[in-house]
Amino acid sequence: MSQALPSKLSLGEGWRPTRAPSVLDSAETTRACQEHSGTACTGVLAGGRHTFILENQATSAVFAEFSIYAIDSPENAKVVYQAVRAATDQKAHGDVRELKVDTGGDESSSYTDSDGPHTMVRVGGVLALVEVRGEESEESEESEESDDTAHIEKFAKAQVERIRKVAVGENPDA
Repeated sequence: MSQALPSKLSLGEGWRPTRAPSVLDSAETTRACQEHSGTACTGVLAGGRHTFILENQATSAVFAEFSIYAIDSPENAKVVYQAVRAATDQKAHGDVRELKVDTGGDESSSYTDSDGPHTMVRVGGVLALVEVRGEESEESEESEESDDTAHIEKFAKAQVERIRKVAVGENPDA
């Protein structure tokens, strides 16, 4: 599980982990999924989370947070994806705008709200959530949206690639 979470190497220059990745067992992950989605989260096996901060930000701290749920089958993952998506849509803050993000996953949904851009992607039996928070911009909304999309798309694609590599036994940092 921890190999599927991003590493400092995979995010690029300037990003460092805020702490070691957390990996949760089935019971902990199922409980977290149930609290987040309001459903049974059938088939959830394990989960993890890793948070990074962008170093040397002159204005404010920028964080990227990655969460993963490993689920026993793509079919159960589809059900969990839909439940988490519905719950996430209800929990968005402030002005919510849908983002068009190419994640490379089997299913995905992306938006930005007052917390920043968020994307959720399903790759087979794995559900990944990626959030970028803390970046303040005084530029136009159009430029801000393109910055949001660029960051979240880069990180979502990297997350999908890591999940696929780990699934076939490859080193995701190679």
